[in-house]
Amino acid sequence: MRPRILLVVLCVCVGFLQAEVRMAGGLVSMEGMVAGSARWYESRYGGFSEGNFDLLLRSASIGMTVGATEWLEFRGYFDLANMHALDLYARAGWSNGLSLTAGRFVVPLSHESGVLEFERRLADYSLLSRFWKPSGARDIGVVVSYRREWLDIWGSVVNGNGWWPTSDENRQKDFALRAAFRPGFAGGIGFGLRGYYGYNRVNDQDLLHRQFGGELFWKDSGVELTAEVQHAVVPGTDARYYKRNSGYIQGTCRLARVLEPTLRLELELQAEDRYEAGATAALAFVVREERLRAVLSYDYVKKDSKLYPSVKGDKHEVMLELRANL
Repeated sequence: MRPRILLVVLCVCVGFLQAEVRMAGGLVSMEGMVAGSARWYESRYGGFSEGNFDLLLRSASIGMTVGATEWLEFRGYFDLANMHALDLYARAGWSNGLSLTAGRFVVPLSHESGVLEFERRLADYSLLSRFWKPSGARDIGVVVSYRREWLDIWGSVVNGNGWWPTSDENRQKDFALRAAFRPGFAGGIGFGLRGYYGYNRVNDQDLLHRQFGGELFWKDSGVELTAEVQHAVVPGTDARYYKRNSGYIQGTCRLARVLEPTLRLELELQAEDRYEAGATAALAFVVREERLRAVLSYDYVKKDSKLYPSVKGDKHEVMLELRANL
C-alpha cells in the first residue's frame, strides 16, 4: 500500500509544480488525474430489486510524454490504483501531417473514444462503447494517421484482444478506420465516418465482430454538441450473430465560467425484440481552469422486451464525482 501512496503523492506534486521540464535534451510533459465518487443506485429488473451506496476510486493515473527528437516521442499512461500501464507507445510524426504509432493505445473508434479521460464531461461512456470492438477500447498494434486543418484520418491494425494480453489469441488481425471532416465554411461543425472489422473469441471459435457508424459534432463559444449512430453485428455466447443499432446525442455548455450542465440521451435497439434507453443529466462546478471538477449527475436507464421479461425494468443512479486534473 505504501508504494501506491508514494506514487500518488509524487503525481500530485509534479502536476502542481511543473507541467513541462527539460530532461536529457528532450521535452518531457506530464499530467495526471485523480477521480473519486459517491454513488447511490437502485435497479428493478425481472421482478428483482437491488440497491446500494458505495464510494469508488474511479481513476488515479499519471501520463508522461517524452519528446526524443522533433519527429519522435514516447508516451506512457499509468493506472496507479491498479499498478499497471494503460498506454505504452512510440509515435513518429512528420511536418506533412502523417504520423505512425506503435504499441498499446486507445484505438480510434469514434469521436467519443478520442476524448481524453480528463476531458470527458460525463463519468461513463455511452451505450455505443459496448460494441466498439471486442475487449475494450485499448489494444496492441499500429495506427497510421493523417491530419490537416479540415481532415483527420486514422487507420489501425490491432490484435483485437484488448490492452492486457501480451500475445495474440488468434491468427487474424482486426482493422479500424475513421475519418473526421471539419469543412471551413461550416463554422465549428464537423462530421465523421468510421468502421471496425475484427474477430471475437467465443467458445474457442473466432467469430466476426463488425460495426460502422457516423458522427456529427459542433463546438463554438462554450457550447458543445455531439451525436453518433452505430450499427454493429456481434457474436453471442451461443455463437449466433446479433444486431445492435444504437445512438446518442449529448450537449454541454458553460455558464458563468464555473458551471457546466450536460445532458445525454441514448438508445440501443436489439434485433431480438429488446431495447435499452437512457438519459443522463449532470451539473459540473469547474474551478482553477479545469483542474478541479465536482460533478453531480443523475442517470436513468430503462430496458424492455416482450420475449425476455427477465431483462425488463429500470435503474436510477445519483452520483457525485470529484475530479482533480494535475
